[in-house]
Amino acid sequence: MKELCYTLLSDGSSDKALMPILTWLLRAHQVECAIQSNWADLRRLPKPPKKLLPRIINSLELYPCDLLFIH
Repeated sequence: MKELCYTLLSDGSSDKALMPILTWLLRAHQVECAIQSNWADLRRLPKPPKKLLPRIINSLELYPCDLLFIH
C-alpha cells in the first residue's frame, strides 16, 4: 500500500480538529505510507441525510477511502 486514505464522518465542522489526532494515531501505530485525509462534508447535499446508515453510504460514495472514522 503506497497510500492510506481515511475519511472522518462527524456531526459538525468543529470535529475536523480530530483529523491531526487521527493522523498521529495512525503514525503511532506504524502506518508508514502516505496518509490522505478527508472530512465528509455532507451539508452541501440538497437533502443531507440525518440517520447514520445513509450518512455512511453518502460519505463512502463522495469520499472513497480505505478507512472510515465516525464521530
